[in-house]
Amino acid sequence: MSLVERISFGRGVVSLIGMLVVSIPILFALLLDMPPQFFADMTTTTIWFLGILSTAIIFPVLFFLLSQSGYRTYSPLHHTPRYITGTSLLFFLLSVVLVYLGYLSLVYPYHNRLFPSFKDMGAGLIITSIYSLLLVGSHTSSIISVTDVRQKESKIDEFRNYVSEFRQGSHKKSSAIEQDIIDSANSLISELDDEPIRASSQIQEELESWIRKFEQYSTTGRNKMVGESSSPEEMAEPWSQYYSQYVSITKELSDMNSSAFDKVVHARKNDR
Repeated sequence: MSLVERISFGRGVVSLIGMLVVSIPILFALLLDMPPQFFADMTTTTIWFLGILSTAIIFPVLFFLLSQSGYRTYSPLHHTPRYITGTSLLFFLLSVVLVYLGYLSLVYPYHNRLFPSFKDMGAGLIITSIYSLLLVGSHTSSIISVTDVRQKESKIDEFRNYVSEFRQGSHKKSSAIEQDIIDSANSLISELDDEPIRASSQIQEELESWIRKFEQYSTTGRNKMVGESSSPEEMAEPWSQYYSQYVSITKELSDMNSSAFDKVVHARKNDR
């Protein structure tokens, strides 16, 4: 996955440029007088303390916002805390680079210092924290505006619930619930196909391969594909392979039922 794809969540260079165009004027406003006037009477130690404090406060906010963006995708990877943490760090580093470029554009011509002073660096850290929040906020709002999280939840829940009903022996006719599984899987495949993040292609291929095999078999074979077999002999190949695919698919779909932020909160609650 390229850096642009990771930062833009698969929306490409145009989306990334749009995000920067919206936020860069704010960056220039922050940098017009670096350090800003209210920093003038502060000591270097105080400014660095505020810089570190602002970073410590804002970084979890970046993680939360990006986890909300990730939750609106069909990419299992974007629902994991590790990936979202890395993406948060990339956004912060991008902000550092842009703040430094702003410094070179607006401050360097007057002070002839290629590198800011130690005090200016502390102020720059504060500005970077503020700018990274604005940058990620712009990114998250753009993702939210073009996605329907309720539809995503509904599509995933439909497939999982139909399979669960089939495994448990639903009151509906078996043929009807089996057709519901096929229809919901095809609908989910269509949604995965529209997902711009390439990381979603793996689960799409797995689900499409599994459901095509599911369509080919009778009810007896379909039961084996979802693990409803008490005989070890019946779980020989190819049934064990199909069942493993089913387990992998349902695990990834289950992982997409909660955001990276929710997973962190849940893990901490369990540790208490």
